[in-house]
Amino acid sequence: MEEKSVVKTFLDDIERGKLIGNKCNNCGQIMLPPRKFCLKCGKSNLEEIELTGKGKIDVFTVIYVPPPFMKDKAPYIVAIVE
Repeated sequence: MEEKSVVKTFLDDIERGKLIGNKCNNCGQIMLPPRKFCLKCGKSNLEEIELTGKGKIDVFTVIYVPPPFMKDKAPYIVAIVE
């Protein structure tokens, strides 16, 4: 059986109204979308957390030419949120 991709799981959760990320139990870094390892310290000791959906947008871009698995979603926005 093939493991469900992190991106597919993330998008499925969003469609169900859930914003799921993860938190590194080593350094406390919070990441969205979820990752397999921490972007800050590189450890894989992560826990899944549900986020509130509130934050401050630092920067965003509109994706008009997406990767193949997102072609039916374009255009869409990607943002860095604090």
